[in-house]
Amino acid sequence: MASRLARPISSTEFKRALLTALPPVELSKTLVVANSGGPDSTCLLFLLNRYLKEDNDAKRWPAMPPRRLLSLSVDHNLQSSSASMAAQAAKIASSLGIEHNTSKLAWGVQKNPQKPGPGDKIEEVARDMRLKAFIEVMTRLEANGIVMGHHEDDQVETMLMRLGRNASSLGLAGMKPCRRWGMGDRSQEYGIEGMRKWVIRPLLSFPKDRIVATCDDNSLDYVQDKTNFQPQLTTRNAIRHILRSDSHTRGDVVASTMETVPAPMARQLRDIQEAARKRTLPFDLTTEVEQLRQESRIIREEEDEREKAVDLLISTHRLPSPPGTFMMPSSTFRETRTLGVEINFLYRISRYVSPDHWGHPRAQLGRNQVSVNRLAIHLLDFERLAKYPNNSICCGSQVWWKMVRVTDSRVREGSAIGLAKPHELAWIISRQPPRKQDSRNASGNQSTSIKVLERLESLKPGSHGSPELLYDNRFIIRFHLDKIPSKFTNPNEMAPSTSWCIQRFIGRMSGEDVLNMIVPRLCRIGSM
Repeated sequence: MASRLARPISSTEFKRALLTALPPVELSKTLVVANSGGPDSTCLLFLLNRYLKEDNDAKRWPAMPPRRLLSLSVDHNLQSSSASMAAQAAKIASSLGIEHNTSKLAWGVQKNPQKPGPGDKIEEVARDMRLKAFIEVMTRLEANGIVMGHHEDDQVETMLMRLGRNASSLGLAGMKPCRRWGMGDRSQEYGIEGMRKWVIRPLLSFPKDRIVATCDDNSLDYVQDKTNFQPQLTTRNAIRHILRSDSHTRGDVVASTMETVPAPMARQLRDIQEAARKRTLPFDLTTEVEQLRQESRIIREEEDEREKAVDLLISTHRLPSPPGTFMMPSSTFRETRTLGVEINFLYRISRYVSPDHWGHPRAQLGRNQVSVNRLAIHLLDFERLAKYPNNSICCGSQVWWKMVRVTDSRVREGSAIGLAKPHELAWIISRQPPRKQDSRNASGNQSTSIKVLERLESLKPGSHGSPELLYDNRFIIRFHLDKIPSKFTNPNEMAPSTSWCIQRFIGRMSGEDVLNMIVPRLCRIGSM
């Protein structure tokens, strides 16, 4: 990107950025740092190491700070330079006195995909494999946090790429300084472990030139991956190539880049320009880099404010409801429209209730504007819908939105709604009941009816030392083996029960039900 006189990142600046990017849980003794050997990760490794040694303000951490850093590189095993870059990353870590680990990607081994060839989506496949390697090492080391060196200019590139995909403001806001790893997706599931791990990005407020200046000022060696600057390889590279050009000739560079990159990438660049024009946004590919950074900051700050507003709405409007469900007064959604946070609100509730993988778009109405609009219209029309006994709706994510009447803490459905006073009307949001013929739920990873004892031997102990099972991508179930009757015989099942898909455990001895109970409270994964 355009060069300017840049100053190094000071200890005070980094401390402030790091402490605002920490997760709301205690970090493990080991903190993993993703290290490619490039300037971004080299700078990050140096700043983290300096901070932990010189200015370790333990009072500012959620709990005790980590005791050691582990530098982690991935040898993508795609080209001859991959191994040398990983070796250079190890050398850099060693020079700082930091332990290093290199994970080499094993293409085509076991369930891993084959090595991508010409014409394949190398960037996406390599990223997925890299993330898998990261979480495998973190799990082995019992580390719950990984720090990554993404910076402000990465945010700008992400904003522009998502603009080309017509993303909402939530998408344009880009990466968060701190987020859960998440459950992955159907092709790569992280399950419980993914929900206990955090991605930390303390450099998002610093542009690339300040990162390079920090490396230079502290005589830090790093390597440049030449493939990052080849516009024909990826759309991100093409955008980076454009933004590095002189602002006075940027328009010509955009045009020439569209002519020289592969057709699909050229189409994506045109989509960016077209989306900016249609949405009358104050930026596109020809905008000055500094203005792009400013626009990215504004969008991120506005999105953070919307998320805070949703937090407040949930804390003040949530009504008591069965585990794994959410209930609110019927008028609540009108308030979200007034505050301009309806999309954030619907995504959050959907993610909480959905059996799809937490963190995946499928758990958030597919992040589909058509689905959001349809659901919003339905929720706003509650006064008219109250006249009809059937007023429920499903708009994706296997989430069921249903109007009920709440009186004396009792939830009533059907004809009772017609007798309700306005303040008695509420929406209850629950998991859509699975169809009886479905042996597997739509998230594709498990049956909604589980033979529990058959699974116990394969379950791993959790943080409490007891075997754990992720049920329906929504609940953690812990088993106290010493309390399970020895005469229980299969089938012993966890199965959905009642209209709200509350879990029922059925235990049998010699074919006779001896325990048939609704599980009253399970450990809920994630938070609102």
